[in-house]
Amino acid sequence: MNKKLFLLPILALTLACLGTPSTPIFNAPSETSILPTQIVATLPGVSAEASVSAPAPQASGLKIAFVKNGNVWMWSQPTGARPLTAEGDASEVHLSSDGAVIAYQRGQTLWAVNADGSAQRLLVDVPSSTGHPLLAQFDFQPNSHTIFFSTRERPTDYYGVKDLFRIDANAPAPQSLLTDGGGYFTFSPDGNLLALTQLDRINVVHADGSALNPALTFTQINTGADWFYFPQIVWLADSTGFYTVIPARDIIANPAEKARFLYVSADGSITAQLAEFVAADLRITKPLIAPNGSKLTYVSQDAGGVLSIHVIDASTADAVVAAFPNAGSLTLWAWSPDSTRFAFWTRDTADIQLGGMNLPALTLVEGSAAYSLAWVTADTFLYYKNGELKLGQVGNPDLALIASEVSPSEQDARYYDFAQ
Repeated sequence: MNKKLFLLPILALTLACLGTPSTPIFNAPSETSILPTQIVATLPGVSAEASVSAPAPQASGLKIAFVKNGNVWMWSQPTGARPLTAEGDASEVHLSSDGAVIAYQRGQTLWAVNADGSAQRLLVDVPSSTGHPLLAQFDFQPNSHTIFFSTRERPTDYYGVKDLFRIDANAPAPQSLLTDGGGYFTFSPDGNLLALTQLDRINVVHADGSALNPALTFTQINTGADWFYFPQIVWLADSTGFYTVIPARDIIANPAEKARFLYVSADGSITAQLAEFVAADLRITKPLIAPNGSKLTYVSQDAGGVLSIHVIDASTADAVVAAFPNAGSLTLWAWSPDSTRFAFWTRDTADIQLGGMNLPALTLVEGSAAYSLAWVTADTFLYYKNGELKLGQVGNPDLALIASEVSPSEQDARYYDFAQ
């Protein structure tokens, strides 16, 4: 089950490496003016502090599936790390909610293996079964062994991710759910709905492929770069709707244009603007919604080049929690699961910092592999460093060694997944 930040747009960024690292100014919240065009929505069952946490995991103890030198490995607290495959060509992995089944990619085929190493099996050969050459995305439906996947024609064919399939890892027979209207998918907590993001819309569909619904449409965002913006989706706990951010359509041409923090009901009948704000160019970083949906963090840039991290909530209270006069670049990466703090970095992707409301400056980890960190609990996280997959804790980045001698090409968060 995917517990990692959606990586595609961030991994495509090329961050500038200019100037010298600056000392952040933390712990100095400053309230901005209430936005004049705010829409204060009173929605049934929805509040600023509504939880949108994932369903209670079924695994007993922490279990980590990862790829090492092209093979799938499994680590658990009782047994440590052990190899499950030996072919040497595995890539992206996902772990079921109960930690019992690992799905993984081999070329353009999708495979599964049980957590004890038994029953290694081919699930689907994507080109021969779907008529499309490339696997685009795959993941387990929450609390099941059913895997959903999509395809595309070319590696950069972002417009072409429109289909949707599912397959039972225990009885593989692929089923086509959508031939059009799909996109990059995010499951609702109960697993019964999927939000499907495209460049100009968010569709919602039932897990059986029925009732495809255009929940939100918007104008495609001009990023000013060779990558595209797909909105983040954060579902409510009861799966009745989700939060998202739609940035300014063209912040480069219109620097004062505002981004919108929205609530959207799953059936598309309600769209409520919770806040709006002027954010920095998306080439610096994207806004990031907290897991509980009550707030988001974003970056602004003033005329002097100072980059400031803001936290804004659904009541439009907007506070600056850190400022960097000479950073040159700044990337927001991931909120902790309890929505109290977030990981980010400035020029150096290897040195990850921790920020939040009324929290002192803190280095989370130094020397990590770029784009490799994922939160496990409110104070523990996984990351790669110098060829090692590690479990870290706030204040102790070397809590446990999971694996060593991992290939440099496998050291980002696509190459591991976990359940607990």
